[in-house]
Amino acid sequence: MKAILFDLDGVITDTAKFHFLAWRELGAELGIEVDEAFNEELKGVSRIDSLERILVQGGVADQYSSAEKDAMCVKKNAHYLELIKSITSAEPLFVGGQPRSTRPAPANIRSQEESELPAPHLR
Repeated sequence: MKAILFDLDGVITDTAKFHFLAWRELGAELGIEVDEAFNEELKGVSRIDSLERILVQGGVADQYSSAEKDAMCVKKNAHYLELIKSITSAEPLFVGGQPRSTRPAPANIRSQEESELPAPHLR
């Protein structure tokens, strides 16, 4: 084996549908509808900020403590991780059978501490 490729942000395999399904289930447990249109507003948004938007959508943003919100985020992520286990090697590597970009993205390795900074090639 010459290389291992990690897709941590859904560029190679589209994982957005799994985030949607996990948010939709958590929303349903809270009595809040998370439909595909609303889910579009959550793309590219952090987990906690997505949860906050969902709670605002349901009119219950002030009903939960920070600890409860953190627990909800952990629960959502656990469900997401279960859902992505269903991805197989037969899943398309490109959305719609087409590459997402005609130009390969530069390789970039960043630590958690650097996650708030733009990638070096974007600075």
